[in-house]
Amino acid sequence: MQKIVKILSVLVGLFLLVSAYAKAADAAYFSNLLTHYGQEWLGWFAPVIIAAELILGLLLFLQLKVRYAAWATVGFMGIITLGFAYGVAFHGVYNCGCFGHLEFLNLPPAWTFVRNIILCGILLFIGIKWSDASGHSEAGDTLTSCNFWKRTLLVLGLAIGMFTVGLTFTKSSVMIKSNRSVVPRLLSETAIPRYVTDISPDSTYLVFVFSYNCPYCNQSIGNVAMFEHTHTVDRVIGLALEDSIAEQSFREFYHELPFEVRPMPVEAILDITNDHLPTTFLIRHDTIFVTTRSEMFSPRFVNGFNPNK
Repeated sequence: MQKIVKILSVLVGLFLLVSAYAKAADAAYFSNLLTHYGQEWLGWFAPVIIAAELILGLLLFLQLKVRYAAWATVGFMGIITLGFAYGVAFHGVYNCGCFGHLEFLNLPPAWTFVRNIILCGILLFIGIKWSDASGHSEAGDTLTSCNFWKRTLLVLGLAIGMFTVGLTFTKSSVMIKSNRSVVPRLLSETAIPRYVTDISPDSTYLVFVFSYNCPYCNQSIGNVAMFEHTHTVDRVIGLALEDSIAEQSFREFYHELPFEVRPMPVEAILDITNDHLPTTFLIRHDTIFVTTRSEMFSPRFVNGFNPNK
């Protein structure tokens, strides 16, 4: 019995870890799935769910505080399962996103419920029988009394997982919107007029501040160019961080520049963006209507911004 309980604890812990790390590899994808449950703010729960899964999975896998971890995981699985049931019933959600992009592990809704019920049954068994398996209660089994390597693996595993979440969550829809301001402000209140002196008060502009080497900047190039091509604005002005080598490579790829690009010294870029690249300003009549500090969205979402179109 002792060996069976320990093996089950390790297996369930491994299951949770695979699920957590798969979601952490693209936390934005999981966050965007959560917004399908009817409220966009639910996307902010993605890091919380992944962190909880990591902690519980590590505790079960490393045999630390197993009884408490098992009971806590039953509660966690119950809440997640009820949430998924709500999404299926009222919002047509069919993909729980349990394993991120590992689609072959993401089961249809009916099988997902069956799997979760089985897991909860196993966890209940572990929670009830663990004291017998360990030979003593867990009252004195604190993290400080555990083997050094277990504590190290616990901290390392959690650190790797959450660091990965931090890298991948930035592209989620909730994060991108949090980096966007739609509060109008006068152009004269910014540093832009000190470096761009040919902006006319009777025209519309998109000022795109970027770096040739920034991946998010490069992913925005197409959408930025379309603002001028679709006449959403009269003119796009690109302000690029001076870098002769990177600029040469940029111009070799774009035989015809997608929009006007002006090289700027690092001091000017910092003055305009406060060290956020890319930063984009949507300007009309000496007023900035939208400021975005992330990948630029499609001009389709601001159709009608230019009254002269």
